Amino acid sequence: MSIVHIGVYATNWKIFPFFGPQKQPDGTYVLSLPAKSNKPYPMIDARKDTGHLVYALLQVPPGKTVMGFGSMISWDEYMKLWGNILGIPGCRFQEIDLDTAAKLVPGNMEVGYDIAEGIAFIGEFGFAGGDFTVLYPQDVSIRRCRPKFDNLTQVKLGVDCPTTSMETYIQKEDWSSIL
Repeated sequence: MSIVHIGVYATNWKIFPFFGPQKQPDGTYVLSLPAKSNKPYPMIDARKDTGHLVYALLQVPPGKTVMGFGSMISWDEYMKLWGNILGIPGCRFQEIDLDTAAKLVPGNMEVGYDIAEGIAFIGEFGFAGGDFTVLYPQDVSIRRCRPKFDNLTQVKLGVDCPTTSMETYIQKEDWSSIL
């Protein structure tokens, strides 16, 4: 059996508004989550990338697990990128505690705690919970990694597995509902 772990959905802000940057009185935006600001999270545009990930797994021998993401990016980096692309200076990330985060889900603090604890878990143990056998998209294909690398990655399984970087996602997304 092969498995695709889908990373943090880049579109979560559409379902749960607290996952999106919030406008401040001074015109800047702040994203507040129960996460460490500098811990990388696997973020994915699931609408565009899930099919590529599943197809890649179908091309290789069974028994592989792939972490689906377009960018492994910290919340600090994400907010700086978001602000730069949209031309909004001063955008930032703010870490909040679990109780504060749970209250951000209207009408259901139990669901709020589930979401908040999931975010905190990823920050502490990683999305795969410390399973070092999990492959990344670049482990199954040759592709350019962004934003930190601009070189071709090592071929491991030799299957094409394109994914969408958060830079591309932010550029192409319609943010008018929160701007």
